[in-house]
Amino acid sequence: MKKIPIHFLVAFFMLTSYYSAFSQCTSCSLSGPAEINLNQTTTFSTSTLSGSNYFWSTTGGLTIIGSNTSSSVSVKGTGAGSGKVCITRYKSGSQPCCYCKTVDIVPPCTVPSVSIEQEPFGCQGDVLTFNAVKNPANSTGTYNWSVSSGGTIVGSNTNQTLNVQSSTTSGFSVSLTFTSTCNNTQVNAFTLAQFLDCGFFIAPNPSSDLLLIKSSGNNTIKKPYSIEVIDQNGRVRLKAKVSQESKQIDISNLPNDLYYVKVIMDGKVVKTTKLIKK
Repeated sequence: MKKIPIHFLVAFFMLTSYYSAFSQCTSCSLSGPAEINLNQTTTFSTSTLSGSNYFWSTTGGLTIIGSNTSSSVSVKGTGAGSGKVCITRYKSGSQPCCYCKTVDIVPPCTVPSVSIEQEPFGCQGDVLTFNAVKNPANSTGTYNWSVSSGGTIVGSNTNQTLNVQSSTTSGFSVSLTFTSTCNNTQVNAFTLAQFLDCGFFIAPNPSSDLLLIKSSGNNTIKKPYSIEVIDQNGRVRLKAKVSQESKQIDISNLPNDLYYVKVIMDGKVVKTTKLIKK
């Protein structure tokens, strides 16, 4: 039988003792962010203990920059995805401690460009919808809309879409400030809205009880004409015939919702506008 060299036995004994000690490793403290940008370098640290040795390591898209044997370490995100930053602290005669922290590595954020998309035109008294278009489309942030004199915001001014009613045919401006979550950077957009005199004025909007339908006296309007109030499922909820310059329609029994009001002349729809019942 071959004899095992003595130096092999000594090495085996030392390794066995080392792994036995570290198998009983307690948890170390480890401070540092849970997310860093790609190519960003940041510092992670652990609590100090006099006379201790430290050993840092990383996995995944994380790389140690400089020394890995002090109580803190510089780590760079070198690959998108996730990785781990690990610390082991050991001292002769003391139980070692160790801990690993998962860190996500994300691409640097992008401030989006923003524009305003709107319905092509509207009539005086109509409610038109304006929509914020972002590039990239999945950009996140907050919205703050405003309109100049002649337009009235219907509902919230902090959503991606904005509803505006016009009380004029001369037009007004619509402005948007989008505050991106990328470094809280603000991006502005602006458009001009033009509302036409289409011969009919439907107000108030929003309305809770009575809706006034009024014609402008324009000689292209033929009476009588019909009014239909239609819900979002396409069902006609109210009908009325109008043979005078103005008529009030009672909508108090309709549930609060968004509706469409259609003006029908000679069997053709000559005007459609949104109506908010509240």
